[in-house]
Amino acid sequence: MFTIERLQRIRRILLEKKRVEVTELSQVFGVSESTIRRDLDKLEKEGFLRKTYGGAVLAEDSVVAPEDNDPLTMERTKIARLAADMVGEGEAIFLGGGPVCLRLAACLAGRQRLTVVTNDLEIAVELAEAPYVNVKVTGGELIPGTFSLAGSGALESIRGLCFNKPFLAPTGADLKFGYAVPTLGEAQLIRAVTAVTQEIVALLDRTVFGRLALAPVAGLAEIPTVVTTNLLPHDFKAFYLAHQVKVFTAYELAQPGARR
Repeated sequence: MFTIERLQRIRRILLEKKRVEVTELSQVFGVSESTIRRDLDKLEKEGFLRKTYGGAVLAEDSVVAPEDNDPLTMERTKIARLAADMVGEGEAIFLGGGPVCLRLAACLAGRQRLTVVTNDLEIAVELAEAPYVNVKVTGGELIPGTFSLAGSGALESIRGLCFNKPFLAPTGADLKFGYAVPTLGEAQLIRAVTAVTQEIVALLDRTVFGRLALAPVAGLAEIPTVVTTNLLPHDFKAFYLAHQVKVFTAYELAQPGARR
């Protein structure tokens, strides 16, 4: 079971019982108590629960509607599942930071003979118990307000490596200025990764289109494969078509092999 799925079930249990015990959840999900404690830490940061000795109780102001009914969350999950189909057995991939890449990591946890390099600590934790995935975390300094690493240490960590594919989730996509991320350090790392890869894949949810970020990483035509929402804006769709960028949307989940 993926971490995302386990968190959803924990939410439902809490909504029903109002209180949970770490030992009980460990037995229900067949994972260690330390894994359950990390899950509860995440849910406490969301404000969904309040941790107690040996367990947790439902926060008084918790929203009943589960996260997995949120349209943006569902969209990101569909993008991640579609991207997971692009990863072959035995490949070495790079996963950048962000919520879509985190969901992709969850989709890959059951794979065999897979090597994942990432600069995102949340992704590393997500894959920590994946038995057949070799995980390498870059060095570097933590970018304030994120779980991502960048800087000279991160660049040094990927020296001498090469990847079948990097999966990147830029925070901005603009028709004129291209893809961009919030920090210069992160942009420098992404450019270094894309210089030693066979194929680059951009994972784009609805929030990035028409949005600018501080540090450009590539023009829209420079990343040959895009996995995105089926709500892709018309002007971006026209640009990708004109520049022969391969675009895969959630439509392919229902009809494998179709392409827009």
